[in-house]
Amino acid sequence: MASKMKNTPPWVLYVLYFLAVTAVLLYMLFPADTVKRYVESLGSRLDPALQTTVDRVRPAFPASVRLSGIRLRYNRRLLFGADRATVSPRLMAYLAGKRGYTLRCETYGGRITARLEIASDQPAGRIRIDALDLSKIPLLQGLGRLKPAGRLDLAVDFRTTDGVLTGKGGFHVRDLKVHLEEMVPAAAELSFASVDGKLRLEGKQLTITGGRAKGRQADAAIQGSLNVTAPFTESGLDLSLTLRPHAEFIAALRKDPSLRWLSAGMAGSRGLPLRIFGTIEKPQVAVQ
Repeated sequence: MASKMKNTPPWVLYVLYFLAVTAVLLYMLFPADTVKRYVESLGSRLDPALQTTVDRVRPAFPASVRLSGIRLRYNRRLLFGADRATVSPRLMAYLAGKRGYTLRCETYGGRITARLEIASDQPAGRIRIDALDLSKIPLLQGLGRLKPAGRLDLAVDFRTTDGVLTGKGGFHVRDLKVHLEEMVPAAAELSFASVDGKLRLEGKQLTITGGRAKGRQADAAIQGSLNVTAPFTESGLDLSLTLRPHAEFIAALRKDPSLRWLSAGMAGSRGLPLRIFGTIEKPQVAVQ
């Protein structure tokens, strides 16, 4: 071992020593408070009622930042949380004259990955969600009567032009389940093996097109839009849903005398057209 050290060129030892000292200094002098304040200010820039908190920010090997205890709240109501997330610079983006970052986060039984590039203060990139457990997301848990469950996959490519954010992508939900016992006691749960659709974002409007849901009890077609405003709870909903039930679900509806009229409307080949409108806080449902 001693002979190997003697044969090592001195410059190699100097480089190793320099890297070790640099790593220690970066860890000790890392501006954690500055990064923490910056991250926590991001939500309030979009909406003063949107609050982001981070318990701790530390550097991580080889060249990344690790955030822990991340919480996103709206009017003190928890929307999203993650125990840990890592942000790393993207070398190829910097070589192209851009600022680039990659964020990785494992939460709610799934994974979120975001790749961001900024050129001339115009961000662009991709957000990808894999196998996120809908039953664990606080925002959806607020829909206590429906108790939605399933696994969400989503991918959206976005860019900013003249300050306007635009994006395109798609989503896929596996094993979606919605509880209906309070509305339809004879059919306690409505399940879909898969739900797929396309997403389009233009400024503050999110549009769903080509939505298709397939299940044993029913199939459905979905389209519509969400217009995001401040406060977020007053964002406008305008969704059209055409439910095409199978014989099993129609039979369950017919067992309830108050819903027999509904089952009659569903029996046609066109299905039952529904409209969900109003706001996030106070949605309304009507038969078209």
